[in-house]
Amino acid sequence: MSFSPIRIDDDGTFYVSGQLPSDMTVGLKEQTASSLANMDAILSEAGITRDQIRKMSVFTTQIENITEVNEAYAVYFEGVEQLPVRSAFGVTGLVGGALVEVDCMGKTIR
Repeated sequence: MSFSPIRIDDDGTFYVSGQLPSDMTVGLKEQTASSLANMDAILSEAGITRDQIRKMSVFTTQIENITEVNEAYAVYFEGVEQLPVRSAFGVTGLVGGALVEVDCMGKTIR
């Protein structure tokens, strides 16, 4: 089954599908940074900036190490005036054995 990496509604609301890390052999912090970079590539291609993200979701198999996720998250959103709201979930498994998956939604400026 295929899916769209991003959907943008007529009113400018956008939704980015869950993004996994490119390298699943590294640690949680590195996987988080990679997942965020993959999400950023999708946003950039659509002309959307980090400032336009309004809601993030983080899914991790290592919720006890959320500090590592937060460290990568802080670097990703450095310089963004208003951080998006975020939910974080501990899960028992992710595709391909990934330690983390991220998705987001927001609104474009039109």
